Amino acid sequence: MAPFNLHNDGITGIQGEGWEDTLVEGRRQGIRICACLQFLDQLPQAQLDFLERAGTTISFRVPRHDAPKIRDYLLRQADVTELASLAQFEAVARLGNEVVRFKTRRLPAPNFKGQRAAIIDASHQRYYRTGDEVQREFDKSIPG
Repeated sequence: MAPFNLHNDGITGIQGEGWEDTLVEGRRQGIRICACLQFLDQLPQAQLDFLERAGTTISFRVPRHDAPKIRDYLLRQADVTELASLAQFEAVARLGNEVVRFKTRRLPAPNFKGQRAAIIDASHQRYYRTGDEVQREFDKSIPG
């Protein structure tokens, strides 16, 4: 099965009991998950505990009240003050057991003037799947 990437820029929208088990099973099946949130208090403690076990954590500047927990996610290899005062485009990441610091940069805004419909059509052709199609593919990937 080809790898499947799930990008969720708002993990707080995932609701319900047992979603952690669903995500664990998805990872076993080769689904890579990128979950984003702005503040830790957007999630219940059980979900935060689950995310703490993620293989990779990337953090840009965080509110001071979130910094101690993020420091733990980063294997205590970042200082609370550092995390709360990172400059724009600076980040600290845990990749497995390694913690690194890096800078990103602002890319120039693309000029898509007059191309909106073509971009949406191309995106739908490449990526759009109905919920039923995704469920069927997922079911086929589970042995037994």
